[in-house]
Amino acid sequence: VRKGRDYQNSKVESSDEVELSRDAQLGIRDYAPGSQTVAAKSLWDSVGIYIPPSKSLEKNDWFECSGCGAFWETKNPFDSTCPVCMNAQNTKAGIPYVRPEFGFIGKKSTDKPGETRPSSIGFLQSFFSDFEGNAPAVQQVEVHGLTLEVRQSRQGRITVINRGREARGFLLCEVCGFCKPSPSVKELGKKRQNSSMAPTHLFMGVGPNDCKSRSMLKHVSLGHYYLTDAVEISFPGHLLVQENAQSVLASLLAATPSLGIGQREMNGSIRPISGGNSIILFDTVPGGAGYATLAAAKLEELFDEAVEVSRRCPDCGLDSSCYGCLRTYQNQRHHENLERRLALDVFNKFPG
Repeated sequence: VRKGRDYQNSKVESSDEVELSRDAQLGIRDYAPGSQTVAAKSLWDSVGIYIPPSKSLEKNDWFECSGCGAFWETKNPFDSTCPVCMNAQNTKAGIPYVRPEFGFIGKKSTDKPGETRPSSIGFLQSFFSDFEGNAPAVQQVEVHGLTLEVRQSRQGRITVINRGREARGFLLCEVCGFCKPSPSVKELGKKRQNSSMAPTHLFMGVGPNDCKSRSMLKHVSLGHYYLTDAVEISFPGHLLVQENAQSVLASLLAATPSLGIGQREMNGSIRPISGGNSIILFDTVPGGAGYATLAAAKLEELFDEAVEVSRRCPDCGLDSSCYGCLRTYQNQRHHENLERRLALDVFNKFPG
């Protein structure tokens, strides 16, 4: 496998003749250390993150606010004040993410491929960071008698993070790239888990030379960011609040096929703003493919279908949701809070 810098694709480096390449945001899930993949009729273990000589991995600190739901990245890990609600008590530091821009290290497994596809390590969470450059102008768009504020840009910055199994993260040697899923309390033992000493490793065992580093393994997440087409939809007053925002977002995303947009081609996020929340719809393709722009041009049609999605599901009650209506793999973090009734309550407040 050729070693090299590739910002939009993740690669797997191995000592055998095999090359694997995938979109970077999928790569941090499918090639995450501890995962397995099938190639050339063999099973391959992901055992590390490739770090070229004299290079280092980009690392970023980030926070979430449990009060308003805001996400932000910072260069100062000690500044935990939420930029939206200005509260420092509700903020929670995420596990700093490294960007595996040079690819991953693969090793041929002694196991044989099975009948089913190997499971991935962790799952992806997408966050809207901000619009790069100048803030896009606000447009007033009327949808069934309700005036929405809409902003569009081709410079929406999306941050995708994989926090590993049960959000425990990964343990990384920043010298050689050895990396493994962070063990659970049961695997590590409560005493070891609560210790201030991070576990160390002596030998990597995947390259031409064993790692001689005695450095502590760093606790990290895997991350990637990109710019793409994005549209921000702001509702008047306090119509969109933390309790119903995810359900409204899920219904809009479920309605995108009515516009000819595949559900994998678009994703979304909630953006806390002063006095409420806004919805961000964005293309999942770096650089954008025009899907968010299309959605902005056909907002009324999109909302009409979202209402139908929330009303018509025959497989679940109004006070819940299922994979036939609001639930997807991408929003699994919010499944327990997704309710069709919450989305309908918002749509029913449209005058027209």
